[in-house]
Amino acid sequence: MRVALIGNFVPEFSTENDLKDAMERLGWTVRAIQSGDHDPLVDLVEDLRYGGNVPDFIVWVRTASLWDKWGTEIQWKLLAEARRRDVPVVGYHLDRWWGLKRQDEIRQGLQSQPFFHCDLLVTADGGHDDQWKLEGINHVWFLPAVSERWCEPGRFQPELETDIVFAGSWQGGYHREWGHRPELVAWLQKTYGDRVRFWPKQGEGAVRGLALNDVYWSAKVVVGDSCLAPKVNGDPMTNYCSDRVPETLGRGGLLIHPNVEGVTDVFGHPSWLLGDWDMLRFQIDYWIGRSNEVDRMTAIERTKKKHTYTVRMRQLEELLIDRVMLP
Repeated sequence: MRVALIGNFVPEFSTENDLKDAMERLGWTVRAIQSGDHDPLVDLVEDLRYGGNVPDFIVWVRTASLWDKWGTEIQWKLLAEARRRDVPVVGYHLDRWWGLKRQDEIRQGLQSQPFFHCDLLVTADGGHDDQWKLEGINHVWFLPAVSERWCEPGRFQPELETDIVFAGSWQGGYHREWGHRPELVAWLQKTYGDRVRFWPKQGEGAVRGLALNDVYWSAKVVVGDSCLAPKVNGDPMTNYCSDRVPETLGRGGLLIHPNVEGVTDVFGHPSWLLGDWDMLRFQIDYWIGRSNEVDRMTAIERTKKKHTYTVRMRQLEELLIDRVMLP
């Protein structure tokens, strides 16, 4: 399988690098095209036009900060030449769109941004099928995943030892639509005091790679959260979570995350009902008391089997074949 993968490969830890690693594990030949670099994209368009090094399909990961560096003309040409060659272009994104301010980008983008005109758009925002369909976007829901290379036990570090860990955005600046995040942080601080540790540390960057495995392995439980602001029509959010769920479970963290229809049963982690702080406290105290290596290893193995990007890319290939987008 020959794939052109468009995205931002500069950060060591990025979705694009996770996808590239997964594709290579599957034995695919990957042509990585850095977002914003003009010549590599022009070369791909020329290959599509004249029949050179033509990929079987293209995966395009949107990078907001690099969106405009190419200009839209070459992006429209990419879509046009790919369609002329019957090469499917798949947009891939992990964020939630509907119910947040960024949903305006979809309607605006349908007029001006080629990314929203990909043949198939894959996102983790699975709770808004009607909205995607109404906008005429061929959307498919994929749960987020974790890179296979991170799915292993961490090392217990005495200096990291704690009862509870919260890793993620906790110092403000999160989506204003999701007021639960600051409420959760404040509740954890008030209820557990110095028994809970927050990462990243004040003024420091996020913990990534195998260092994050050590953080989770040195804590008895991990409390997680996703942007679960109500759906557009006010109904509870379904079929969405951030990649924090598989990223934690794949590293052996004993995760407690809000219950979400279409997510909790799939990942199999302990959960609580949003707003029920007594239930959350019960879950935390219970799992602190029974935290053990067997449960951690079970989470790692289950994640490796079902929720890595290697699995997701295999699912994407099967989906494209099923839809007669690939031979």
